[in-house]
Amino acid sequence: MVAKYLSASLTDTCGVIPCSQDNVLLGLIRSGWYMVGTQLLVLIGVFLLGWGWRQKERTNEEAFNVKMLQDQARTPYARDEKPRHHWTGPCTA
Repeated sequence: MVAKYLSASLTDTCGVIPCSQDNVLLGLIRSGWYMVGTQLLVLIGVFLLGWGWRQKERTNEEAFNVKMLQDQARTPYARDEKPRHHWTGPCTA
């Protein structure tokens, strides 16, 4: 029944090349559905690769920001500012 449905539905735009019940793959290639499916799979693959790359870059960027915040928290003052008071030691007077 599935083969009959495929043979009836998978034809080219003019309806001249029917899909035989014996060779469904050849009918898919002739009708263009094979190419459309391949292009969709490639498009989905490229999208997933791009999304994964962006997630990796975002993770690296967040790790860099966390490291910068930790470095700033360790310093008593910002790198471009001078300290307001310099402790010289205990008073000897």
